[in-house]
Amino acid sequence: MVDRASAPRPIERLRTVREARALSQAELARTSKVARATIVSAEQGKPVHLRTIRKLAAVLRVEPQELVGVASNGAATQARERPP
Repeated sequence: MVDRASAPRPIERLRTVREARALSQAELARTSKVARATIVSAEQGKPVHLRTIRKLAAVLRVEPQELVGVASNGAATQARERPP
């Protein structure tokens, strides 16, 4: 049985949030310690692991749920910057 919490999932809003922060894929890769190839794949709609989503969200200063486009109640979300 697959653990749903760690199962790969798509990041629907990664490119939008990254560009709003004026970060290149290379800059996000360096600061998040996530391979650029993974970021490229994620922006193309390929699923990534939850731990990767968490790393990217931390650097982008948003909640992980905001990157996947779903709030904890299942509603669509808009990315909001977290306080530092």
